[in-house]
Amino acid sequence: MRSLFDRRLMGLSDRGGASGHVGAAWGEISGAWLRSQIGQQFPIQDGTAAVITDVIDIDSIPGLAGFASSRGLQNPDFLIEVRTGNGRALTAADAKFSIETGKPKQVSADIVHALLDAEDSPVCERVELAELIVDGFFVSPDFDLTRQVLAGRIGIVRAVVPPDAVVMIPADPTRIFAEDLLADALTVLEGIDHRAGTWHSDLVAALYYGRCAFACLACHIDDSRPLLGPAQAEGSRLGHVVEEILRRREIASSAWALVTSWDDDAETVRATRIQVHQAAEPGIPNRDLREMVDREAARAGKAAPSLSRMRRDLTRWASGELVDRFGIIYYPVDDLNQLLNELRRHAQSLERQIPDRIKDIVAAS
Repeated sequence: MRSLFDRRLMGLSDRGGASGHVGAAWGEISGAWLRSQIGQQFPIQDGTAAVITDVIDIDSIPGLAGFASSRGLQNPDFLIEVRTGNGRALTAADAKFSIETGKPKQVSADIVHALLDAEDSPVCERVELAELIVDGFFVSPDFDLTRQVLAGRIGIVRAVVPPDAVVMIPADPTRIFAEDLLADALTVLEGIDHRAGTWHSDLVAALYYGRCAFACLACHIDDSRPLLGPAQAEGSRLGHVVEEILRRREIASSAWALVTSWDDDAETVRATRIQVHQAAEPGIPNRDLREMVDREAARAGKAAPSLSRMRRDLTRWASGELVDRFGIIYYPVDDLNQLLNELRRHAQSLERQIPDRIKDIVAAS
C-alpha cells in the first residue's frame, strides 16, 4: 500500500494524467451512486433524518468554474436537495477518491451560501434557496486505504476531514480503469509481478498498476515528443504504450523496474531536448531585451508586455524559423554536437530580426 505514495511513481504517473483520470472516473461513479439514492433515507450532517429528492451536478453548470475561481471559492461537485420534517434543505457533496486532499470548507454550509448568495451566481439559475443549509460530506471509495488515511496511518499529507463527514461507497476497479487499452496495460504490468487477475478485484493493486501504466504513458510522451518542433498528432498513445510494455517486459524483473528503466531512458531524451531548446533560443540577455521592449513600447505609446511573454513569443517565432530550416527533429540524432552548433549559428543569424519581431509583438499587445 505504501508503494502508492512513492514520490517518483506519483510524480511520473501524474505527468501521464493518473490523478485526472482517477478523479474524473470517481466523479462519474459518485454521481451515479448519489442519483441512485434519490427517494432513499439519508441522514444529513446535523443528524436530521432526510430523504434525498434531487442531486444537482453543479460542477457542470456553465460558467461556474470561472465564477468560483474569481471569488476564491472551491465549489463542491454536487448539491443534494433533501426533504426533512422541517421542510426542504440543501447540503453539499464532493467526490474525493483521495480523501487526504479533502478540505471541510469545500462542503460546508458557508460555501453553499456563498455560491447561492453571490450576485450573478450561475448556481442560482439551477438551484433554489432552501429553508435550511447544512454542512455536507465527501464520497470516497470503501476500501482499506481510505480508512488508513482517515486514521492518520498513511498518506502524503494528514487528512483533515473527520470520518463522520465521509460516505464510503463500493468501488469497482474495472469501472475506474475501464478503457480497453488501459486495462490491457494493467494486465500486462501485473503479469510481470506474477499477480495475474489481481487488479480486477483489488482496488489497491489496480491503483498501483494504474499508476505504473500512467507513468509509462508519461515516459512515452517524453521520449516520443520532437526535440525541435511541435508535437505531431498520433494514434492511440496507450496503444503505443502497451506495445512498448510488452517489449520491455522481457527484460524487466518487476513492473516497477520496467517503469524506472523506461524513465531513465526517457530522461536521456529530456536532457537532449533541453540542450536543443537552449541552442535554438534567441541569445539576447534579459536586460537588453527589457530595454528594447521598453523603448519600443514608449515609441508606440503602449504598455510594455511582460518579459516572460516577450521571451515566450520570441522563442516560439525562432523555433518556427528553425523548423523551417531544419525540419522537425526527433531523438536520436546522428551527431548531436554538430546539430547544436548549427542551431546556434542559425539562431544567431535571426537576432538581427528581433527588433522587428518586438515591434510586431508590442503592436499586437
